[in-house]
Amino acid sequence: KAQVNESTNRANSNPPAVVSSFDNKQAESVKPKPADLSGFSSVKIKRTDRKSKFTLKIDVEYPQLKNAKSSGKIEFNQYVKKHVDEQISDFIEFLLEKNKEMKSGSKSEYEINLSYDVEYVSNDFISVLMNWNGFSGYLNMDYFPLTINYDLKKSRQIKLEDLFEPNAKYLENLSEVSRKKLRRTCLSCGCGDGINAGDPLPENLVEENNRQNANTDVNANSALRDGWMNRGTEAKEENFNNWSVTTEGLKMTFGEYQVGPGCIGIIHIVIPFSDLQSVLRKDLNFN
Repeated sequence: KAQVNESTNRANSNPPAVVSSFDNKQAESVKPKPADLSGFSSVKIKRTDRKSKFTLKIDVEYPQLKNAKSSGKIEFNQYVKKHVDEQISDFIEFLLEKNKEMKSGSKSEYEINLSYDVEYVSNDFISVLMNWNGFSGYLNMDYFPLTINYDLKKSRQIKLEDLFEPNAKYLENLSEVSRKKLRRTCLSCGCGDGINAGDPLPENLVEENNRQNANTDVNANSALRDGWMNRGTEAKEENFNNWSVTTEGLKMTFGEYQVGPGCIGIIHIVIPFSDLQSVLRKDLNFN
């Protein structure tokens, strides 16, 4: 369903962390190989829907497989199109409800946008990150990434649990590994010169974070200071809904306000398959 984050109206009380000096050694960041996009084309929709009380600008782009002849590829294309149609429809329904009580007068102007990243593609499997954002009349744009992970052989969207051995405590494992990664990631509006939200932290800041009391202002990660990150990475299915596959590991996408203040935006981490080998199904091969 289309998501609208009303929390963007809240003022951010966490000021950017200030760090006077740091070394150049960054925490290691896993960079997956780009997916082969030669088998995809893009469908672009750009239009304005005019309703009685508002106008909605729609600017979306989504992937379709070229020369789709097998049932799996045909149904993937249909699944993606349906996903896009439903998101736009849900957003319009939200706006209609929101404007129901508004008095007649000047029309409000809203927008919904979509770009995408194909994270992984093989003969059997496709993983796509759908980068949705929209303006629904609040202070800022809302960003609500969603993922599509599609099994071409079985013609179905697969669930996170499908990647793991039966009865494996995979959520606990994902929670633990994600927290280790995020503790080495800037989760503030800024963590020093040249270190932006989502960037790996230099080693000296990682060590500093480990030494400081959780309530100390010099902690570079405000999200750690108030437990924000811990809440957003509890071992719950909803905290890890936005996952995708890459050549190097599972990519976790954390939405606005999930692991830190709104100023950090969307946060991505890649968890190497080796960190999950104790719970991953043994027959999987995404290399």
